[in-house]
Amino acid sequence: MRQHKPTSKAGDEHIKPFKPNHKQKILEGLERLRIGGTFEEISLVCGLKEPQVWKRMVDLKNDGSVFDTGITRKLKSGLQGIVWQKVGMLPTSTPKTTQQQKAFHTIQQLSLL
Repeated sequence: MRQHKPTSKAGDEHIKPFKPNHKQKILEGLERLRIGGTFEEISLVCGLKEPQVWKRMVDLKNDGSVFDTGITRKLKSGLQGIVWQKVGMLPTSTPKTTQQQKAFHTIQQLSLL
């Protein structure tokens, strides 16, 4: 088992009361995005800082609330970032761009599993 440093444990205890609120804001952000989003995109719509979002994505995945769509988008750094989607969430409008169409198709297929 991994040993955590005292500063890491203290940090986790400090953030613990905020985690549920952050998770809720992220899920609401994904609802607004409709076709999923990277942590940067989610951050923009939910009002949290980028690190507050990316640090909660694995928690939300483990909770069964979000999933990795298998799609990536370019981040500000130039690297590719995972596009996350809320479980059970499908776009309500017709996707217009090729990227949106790919995202819609992937999300639709994953929702059928």
